[in-house]
Amino acid sequence: METITIEIPEGYEIENFDKTTGRVSFKEKPKDIKKMIKNFSDVLKYHGIDDNDFHHANEGLEGDEIAYRKIKLIVSAYNLKEVPDYNNSNQRKYEPRFYIPSSSGAGFSYDDYDDWVTYSGVGSRLCFLDYDNMIDATIKFLDVYEEFITTKSN
Repeated sequence: METITIEIPEGYEIENFDKTTGRVSFKEKPKDIKKMIKNFSDVLKYHGIDDNDFHHANEGLEGDEIAYRKIKLIVSAYNLKEVPDYNNSNQRKYEPRFYIPSSSGAGFSYDDYDDWVTYSGVGSRLCFLDYDNMIDATIKFLDVYEEFITTKSN
């Protein structure tokens, strides 16, 4: 058996090797999404959406509705467009939690614990597949989350 060495181009990885033809195909390595996304314009760019188109599509909506649309896009980008598999209990899913103090002592929160089961109300589209990505997105887009979950106005 003869062995040859193929140099993989910088920034690429092997996508497929056809044993019959010997053809090797490459794909671009996934980039670190935390470095790619610095602001919401980067999120739109990741999804191929023009800033002006997004703005016009959301004209007339309440601030929390726009924030919800933004968060769906943010989470999708940070998940690299992978949709969480809710039938897979081995796949970890993360959602940010917020502490919002108020004069009454009760802020926006919901959490219920019973023995070893935790119940939490969270939109399934809003779950991150990576803890570090969740932290990065939450810090960078805290204002969007605040707009979504509080009565803050535009």
